[in-house]
Amino acid sequence: MSDGKNSRHCLVSLLLLIGVYFLVAVSLLGLPLIASSSEAREGQVIEVMRRSGEFILPLRNGIVPSKPPLFHWVGYATSSLVGSVSEFSIRFPTVVFACAVLLCVGVVGWRLAELGRRMDPSVKLSSVTLIAPSILALTYGFHIMSTQAMVDMAYTFFVWAAFCALLCSSPLRWSLEERVSPFSSFCFWLAIAGAILSRGPIGGAFVVILSVAGGAYVFGLKRVVHVLLRPSLGWLCLGAPLLWYWLAYEKGGDAFVARQLFFENMKRVVGGEHINTQAWWFYLPSLLRTTFPWGAVLLLLLGAGIVSGRWRWSRTRDCVARALSLPLFVLCVGVVLLSLSSGKRHSYMLPLYPCVALQLGFVLARAAEGGRFAVRKRLAAGVRQLEIVLGVFGIALFCVLGAYMQGVLSVGGSDALVREALRVIVPRVATVLFLTLIPCLLRGERGAAQCARNSAIAMFGILATMTCVGSSIKAYTKDFPAMTEAWLRHAEGSSRLVVIKESFDEYFDPIFFYVRRDVEIRDAQSSAIPCEDGVAYLTRRSWLSSSSGRLQGDPTDVHAIRERRASDGAASPKDLVSFRCRKNIESKQSAPFAANGLQDA
Repeated sequence: MSDGKNSRHCLVSLLLLIGVYFLVAVSLLGLPLIASSSEAREGQVIEVMRRSGEFILPLRNGIVPSKPPLFHWVGYATSSLVGSVSEFSIRFPTVVFACAVLLCVGVVGWRLAELGRRMDPSVKLSSVTLIAPSILALTYGFHIMSTQAMVDMAYTFFVWAAFCALLCSSPLRWSLEERVSPFSSFCFWLAIAGAILSRGPIGGAFVVILSVAGGAYVFGLKRVVHVLLRPSLGWLCLGAPLLWYWLAYEKGGDAFVARQLFFENMKRVVGGEHINTQAWWFYLPSLLRTTFPWGAVLLLLLGAGIVSGRWRWSRTRDCVARALSLPLFVLCVGVVLLSLSSGKRHSYMLPLYPCVALQLGFVLARAAEGGRFAVRKRLAAGVRQLEIVLGVFGIALFCVLGAYMQGVLSVGGSDALVREALRVIVPRVATVLFLTLIPCLLRGERGAAQCARNSAIAMFGILATMTCVGSSIKAYTKDFPAMTEAWLRHAEGSSRLVVIKESFDEYFDPIFFYVRRDVEIRDAQSSAIPCEDGVAYLTRRSWLSSSSGRLQGDPTDVHAIRERRASDGAASPKDLVSFRCRKNIESKQSAPFAANGLQDA
């Protein structure tokens, strides 16, 4: 098969795999309830947009959102089409962006392989177009983030859209004219504008730094700087985020500047109060854990290649070797940049996961296409055996879930609660698992490429099933919708809802999402909190039992609101309590409240 036909075949297979990934993810998208503060905060912003029609700076119960609104705009559009703000509608944009990332990674791998082939005709590696996106889709950290309503996947798309725009320009134009096409330049700056509207100025700066570093690694710093400083119509795209920041400042004033510019873009880098500060090496084990097993496999293969002296790319022309090791270089630069920042989170590594997939894809493509015959034969036999193993594992997983639901298997005291959750999700995940296993179950004469594709589809289904079951059970054992309903039922007839909590207490965020109305927030550290009639209050039991004297009145009609898993257990200070407030006629502070014998709402 010629190089052109092989590349087209890989691109068609890539589109097929992305389509399967999209259908599998979407079919399970609405099952897990919202149980994390990260998803709940973004969902609140979308709900406020729908309820108030404010699209510039929608406030979450008076709080300035932490991220620019591009993701929320897309989520609002999806929710409008669906007809309501739900778990499905706020997560759907993330799946779309994840599929777009997979496509960008395939295109970047294709262009890097083509660049290497133009410099050295012996370099092929066309299959990296299919291998790298498949590895990325089967990366645990990427898969988890692709089904959560967070801005990180949208930002990751714009990062790789920028790389894709630069590499889609003709390699001859790069090497001879030292410039990219005007269209590529426009798309690059458009992606930078999208990155800023997704993550903020620091997000756009991160993309530019990675682009400059990667381009300088392959083509030289002078060429890259010359390309980026060349006037482009794409610079006009930067007017969109500048316009939004100006309009948002007009609405939010100093509070907006303090939150979105100072806290999110400066304080997270230099550190300070309420910043998740970690050691400089935090991202090294994080990368290996979230990309397992691919990150560990890549590390072992690179180490073995260096030790044995069989690192073949170093024997080709220097520019080719650099082009094919570009993902590894960008990964190292990205890890160093993120490690220099004081604030660290696992989700910040998401834009770098494709680098692991691409570099490992080049290694495997080299072994599959250009390795020795014995190596290619062993790989072909391995993927055929993997197809059988996955089929058997999928059937065993289906049987285990069914046996557990029927009470044949038991894991402990929480069996009843877990089985109750499984009754809702197992029919759908079982259907998805069975459909994705069909290619493996229908045996026949197939080539290694077909077996590899079938294995990837089966692994998609198994990974999606396991993560959906785990996330659903975890969310169901908390059941924030039931907790919210209990509070609203107890607050029936109240004119306002008030939550008393500490400023950075994120536990209440899922309740704010499901309450579907405005809630007033009072700082739990305040010396005095007004007590008003006709108001329903919600706070932690521990605060009410130790700090009720701060209320300018007496708490009355107190009800406990607990997570589902704790509903049958003993009272805990971590439980929430809903109460109303009665004015203290004697105008003195009430005595500390004894949080015992509360009635469950």
